Amino acid sequence: MKIKIASSFLKIACFVAVILLFSSCSVVKYSQEINTLRSLAASDKKITKYLSSQEDNFKKLLKDYESKDLKEGLSKKTILSRYGDPVLEWNISALERGYSYKFLYRYPTRYFSSDKIYLYFDLNNKLAKIDYIPQEDL
Repeated sequence: MKIKIASSFLKIACFVAVILLFSSCSVVKYSQEINTLRSLAASDKKITKYLSSQEDNFKKLLKDYESKDLKEGLSKKTILSRYGDPVLEWNISALERGYSYKFLYRYPTRYFSSDKIYLYFDLNNKLAKIDYIPQEDL
């Protein structure tokens, strides 16, 4: 009886050892692909967090525009610290109406269906002009 139990246990142990051997081989074989998927997942979380931050910043900018807290004369540095990076930024030639930079703020994932705010900065990097374009006017 002991021999029969030992034989059964040995068969089960061999079976488990073979399964573990093959599963570890597949892990080693696909480790690069697994690491790539892990990196993509981490990158996706960062992108989602950034887009959420951009959307929150634009909502704040819209609120400040509507409440008249967004005023000409604010520095470019202040605008960037309050509202984050614009969706687009243009470096305008000094000859074009005295502006040096133009920023576009909108919802980051709504390309054609978003309110837009264009901010123009003078040669001293102070906010000189604000253009608000509501979504329904587009």
